[in-house]
Amino acid sequence: MKSILIFAMFLVLLSSCNSIEPEDFDDFYERFHQDSLFQQSRLKFPIQGSYKDFDTTMEWTSSNWGFIRNTVSEIDSTEYDIIFKKSKRKVIEQINCKDCGLTFEIRFEVIDQKWYLTMRQDNNF
Repeated sequence: MKSILIFAMFLVLLSSCNSIEPEDFDDFYERFHQDSLFQQSRLKFPIQGSYKDFDTTMEWTSSNWGFIRNTVSEIDSTEYDIIFKKSKRKVIEQINCKDCGLTFEIRFEVIDQKWYLTMRQDNNF
C-alpha cells in the first residue's frame, strides 16, 4: 500500500513538472537579437543547417558563428518574403529575398523550459 501511495505522489509530481510554462518567447527573442553573449548561451551545438553559397558550405561552430542581429520586424517586407510560424514549443522564421537568391531560416525550440536556437540555414545563391 505504501509503495502505491509513493508511486501516485510521483505521478502527481511528474505531471505538475510538465505543466510548467516555458520562458516567454517574445522576451527571449528580443534579448537574443540584442545581446551576443546571451545569443551564444542559447545555441545548442551542433546546430542543424549551414551556410552555403556557390563555392562554400560551412557547418556552424561556436568559432564561426555570426551574430544574428535583425528581428523579423526589422526586415523590409517589400524586398523579402517573411514566414514566422509560432507554436507553444517551436518557432520557425524564414526570410527569402524576392529577387536576389538569399534565403535564411532559423528554428527555436524549448529545451528545459528555455528557448534555444537549434537550426540555422543561410543560402546565398
